[in-house]
Amino acid sequence: MTVARSAALLLDLDDTLFVERDYVRSGYSSVSSWLGEQLGVPPRVLMASLTEIFDSPTRGRAFDTLLAEYGRKDLVDESVRRYRHHKPDIELTPEAEELLATLPSGLPRGIVTDGPTVMQAGKVEALGLHQRVPVIVLTDRLGGRDAWKPSPVGLLDAARRLGVVADQCVYVGDNPHKDFHAARAAGMASIRYRAGFQVHRDCEAESSYQPDTEITSLLDLPAWVDLPPTG
Repeated sequence: MTVARSAALLLDLDDTLFVERDYVRSGYSSVSSWLGEQLGVPPRVLMASLTEIFDSPTRGRAFDTLLAEYGRKDLVDESVRRYRHHKPDIELTPEAEELLATLPSGLPRGIVTDGPTVMQAGKVEALGLHQRVPVIVLTDRLGGRDAWKPSPVGLLDAARRLGVVADQCVYVGDNPHKDFHAARAAGMASIRYRAGFQVHRDCEAESSYQPDTEITSLLDLPAWVDLPPTG
């Protein structure tokens, strides 16, 4: 599959510009320290259990699964709150760092990301993205979960804020369960970035969720956008 060159670049955040597992590790470490005091269990033991759960099919309910083992499901809500509000220990991948540093300033670019606002805002701040990217859309602010991908709402809002029409944009993401369907619904081209560190690297998209093309390096992206003249 191929994708026409585009005038604006929209990027996913989690597992595209930084390693999602690093955020998970950071959050689990913070919560494990607190839970260790509540349960009288060494934080390293709790951290190991949470990491094991994350690597299993029940990763989405890690705190429920862990605290059920200790008969303390009353601590689940506070654990989730602390996870979402912790200060992330994350950084841009080297490729993302280089990409953002070398894209011409005249190229319209933005970030569109799903998840609870407090979490995604914390990631954006930790990565210093407001100083690097002019438009950052946290879809949760546009209508809660109903605005998360595969809804096209966030992508369309980013295009509007950049002053470009949707079919001039290309969206780059990693998650075959939502990213490319959202782009198609918005009338945008899409590129799957697949790398070894990603949670969804081995997942394949259903036929209606297929990206237009796939890359294995973010540094290949300039070939897919119309770069503005320099000088």
